[in-house]
Amino acid sequence: MARYQVRDIQSRKINIIEWDGKSPLGPQYHDCSITLDDGLPMYMIPPLSVSRRQMMLALNAQGKLVSVNAIVASADIVTQLSWSGATAFDRTDALVTVMAKTNGWTDADLDDLFLLAGTF
Repeated sequence: MARYQVRDIQSRKINIIEWDGKSPLGPQYHDCSITLDDGLPMYMIPPLSVSRRQMMLALNAQGKLVSVNAIVASADIVTQLSWSGATAFDRTDALVTVMAKTNGWTDADLDDLFLLAGTF
């Protein structure tokens, strides 16, 4: 038996299995590639939603809280009320998407933010 890595269709390492390299694998691996484990960590799926507290702590930890607050302060009243009244932030919410675009953040930057927020 050896350690194999399972990668999804986007080439993200999603699992590590012990396998003899010959036995049939279950249907859950149908769309995956399976190769010898490279020793690198698995892909972490970011949470889809985080609390306001988690988001604020993550933004602060990344040094982005001050700039985000400045952007919100200069935005229209609806954006200000939406941001200040939010009790949770969803990864796909328009408010989060617009904030990311305004700051020039990539999808990977947002994933990192939500992963960090999930640790608080």
